[in-house]
Formats: sequence, structure tokens, C-alpha cells
Amino acid sequence: GGVETLAEQVMNPTNTTPGDSSDHPAGGPLPAVLVVDDIEANLVAMKRVLKDLDISISTAQSGPDALALVIRQEFAVVLLDVRMPGMDGYETAEAIFLANPAAPPPIIFVTADDRSEERMLQGYESGAIDFLYKPIQERLLRSKVRILTDLHRQRQELKLMTLALSEANRRATSLLEAASEGIVGVDPDGVITFANPAAGALLKTQADRLRGMPMQRFIAASELIPEDRPWVETPLAEAVVLEGSARDRNTTLRGADNRPFPVEMGATTISDAGHVSEFVLAFHDISDQVRITDELRKRAEHDVLTGLSNRAAMRKALDAELADIENRSNFALIYIDLNKFKPVNDQYGHEIGDQVLKVVAKRLTNSLRKCDLVARLGGDEFAVLARSVGRSGVIEGIADQIITALDQPITIGETSIRIGSALGVVQASGSYSDADDLLRSADSAMYEAKRSGDGQSHWALANPSTPTSPDH
Repeated sequence: GGVETLAEQVMNPTNTTPGDSSDHPAGGPLPAVLVVDDIEANLVAMKRVLKDLDISISTAQSGPDALALVIRQEFAVVLLDVRMPGMDGYETAEAIFLANPAAPPPIIFVTADDRSEERMLQGYESGAIDFLYKPIQERLLRSKVRILTDLHRQRQELKLMTLALSEANRRATSLLEAASEGIVGVDPDGVITFANPAAGALLKTQADRLRGMPMQRFIAASELIPEDRPWVETPLAEAVVLEGSARDRNTTLRGADNRPFPVEMGATTISDAGHVSEFVLAFHDISDQVRITDELRKRAEHDVLTGLSNRAAMRKALDAELADIENRSNFALIYIDLNKFKPVNDQYGHEIGDQVLKVVAKRLTNSLRKCDLVARLGGDEFAVLARSVGRSGVIEGIADQIITALDQPITIGETSIRIGSALGVVQASGSYSDADDLLRSADSAMYEAKRSGDGQSHWALANPSTPTSPDH
């Protein structure tokens, strides 16, 4: 159908066969173009016109051959001759559309027929997007094919990007679901927009049920994020907006069961056009860390054997009392040494000795007021910080109570043990500068009580003007 004119435009044609395609260069598949014509010379000519384009060319010499190729392969454009024996171009275009109605390839009809409106409408109704009339203008042909193949390449790149984003989203979702940290998204109104399974587990609510709930509902520290305060005005949200991110180890959350638990929480924002569109909060339960820290702190200031405060805790408490100018003369320090404890260890062993020390600690605690602090300084030495002793006779009464409590026999199994005690008492005054000063003075008074008691329980009051300690 008028194809000789096109063939004459191209010199030195090469032979092709229906369905043949050029080699793909390295770097991935090229956009594919299908040329359909029942005359082989026209196929050769068309390939020569398009050879300089960065494309892959396939050819077919009949409608059924073209349809078979379209079913197997995706084409950026189909150049389809209208006049072919058997199945003509219009029928072939309709068959191609029916084979792939969701995404049919663009079809350009190549024809020498009349250009009547009726024929053009028939072509468009068959699925064509354009017409090229013979004799073909090479530059126009190349331009149309280049535009369509560039569009196809861009669609393929967009498809790959979409697939990559979908895969990235799938992986991100998998990571969120597998994360041991609770992760929630919160909109500027403080409403939870998403939550991973770990967040649901920590907050004792299924993750999908968290969506739509206010985040303030789960924050126990009301002074940090008051429930009646807009989310964006809370200290946490303001810090995140100002700094871009924030981290807090002092947040306490509460689950749906209202049980509070400490968390370490990190927060950041997602911005859209320069405005914060979402907050992302990540948190994990640090109950074990807090418990261990508290245990270590307790051990640092408590005696392991008796559970009483230790020397460090006593020194800290004494310094605090001395720093309180209004009350610095309203407390006293009592230094206690057990008179006959060494023979207990020698005769009965350290296990019995430890039991005696525990009984002493319990008796001291039970015989003193709640405001008083009892400590084991080490070995068989104890101390009492007696507060509110400004009234006459209070110090003497406390010292006598301690001696009475420790003079009672201690029964361990079938063994009855008597130990007794020596007490050095010092009342605070401006003469003492720090805890060590008080301890030295009380220690010195205790040794004076030992000498004065002649082996019996006794207490002595220190002279504040000479807070010195003997060598021992």
C-alpha cells in the first residue's frame, strides 16, 4: 500500500524477519519499538530511519505476528501499517487494545490512504494516537518515536521508583513491627496516628487501637505534659520543634492498666513545607535499669549486712544538718562502740558475730525516734544522728535508751551473749565545721566513755572546744 516510496528513501536496506529485534546494549533493556508492515522492504527501511535512536526495534509482517509480540513484550510505541492482507491495521490495533486494555502501547498508524475525517476517526477508535502519512518524513518520524520512547522510559523509571518506595515502605514497616522499642506517630494535636506492636505491648493496648487516642493519656508525669494543655505547647513538643529532636530519661508512662513505668524517650519531627506535620516518639521501658541504679545507689549509702545507712550516708546527713544554720545546734551525734564484740567473733565465729550485729542494728532502730538516723560505720561501730534535741534532757534520754537496749542479752540459737556499749555524744554547735569534725569529736568522747566505764556500758559528752581524736 504505497510502501515503495518509503523504501526508495533509504539506501542499502538490510533483510529482517518478523519478530526480529536489535541487540540491547549493556546497561539494561532499552525502550522497545514494534514496526508492523507486510512488506519486508518497508520494515528494513523503517529500521534504518530509526537506527540512531537509543531504542530496541522489533518487526512483524502481519497482524497476528504483531499481536503475539505485544502479548509477550512491552512496547513503547507500535508503528502499524494500515493496509495489510488478512488482518488490517485497524483490526490489529483493536486486537492489541483488547489484549492489554489496562495499558495498551501507543499506536501510530503509517498509511498512504486518504486523510479523510472518517478514516482518521476509524483509526482513533481502533486505538491509535497519531497518524504518519507516506511518504514518511524521517525527522518527523524520529521525533515522534523519540518523544514516545522518552515518555516510556520515564514511566519505567517512575515504576521502578514506586517499586523501590514500596519495598522501602515494606521494609520500614517490617522494621517498625520488629523493633523492640515502642514507636508512635503523634499529630500536632497530640493524637496518635500510628503505633508499632511494641508500643501496644508497652502501653497494654493493641497497636491498632492506639490510633486516634491522645498521647497525653499515656504520660503519667502530668507536670511534664499536662492533659489539659495543647500538645504543641508541652515542654517535650516545644523542645523537639526547637532542637529538631529531644531525649528524656525521666519520663514516666502508664499503660491502659494505669501501671506507671519509667521510659527513656526520644522524639523527632516530620515536616511538610516547613511546618511540623507529625512527631515521632520512640521509647523503651527502663524499669530494670532504674531498679539496678537504685540498688547500686542504695548499696553506696547502706551497709550490706545490717541494711542501715553507712559511713558515707552519715557524713552526707551530718553535712546537711551543719549547712542548715537555723537547726545546726539542734542535733547531736552519738558514736557507739560495742564493748565485748571481739571475743564473740573469736569464740563463736564470724557467722554468729554477723547475727549479733544484725540484732544490734534492729535494737538501735527500734529504740530511737523516726526522725533519728542510725548508721553502721564499720566493724562493731555505729552512729546515731539525733535530731530535735534542743530541749533539756533529750540527749541524755536517747543515750540511756541505747545503753539499755544494748545491755540486754542477745540470744542466737541456744547461745546467750552480752556485749554492752560505750557511747560518745557530741551536740552540734558553731565549733564544728564539717561531718568529719563531728565524727572525730564523738569518737574521742566514746573512748573517754570506755575509760570511765571500766568495762561497763557508759556514755560521755564531748567538749566542743576540743574536738580531737586519739590515735587508735
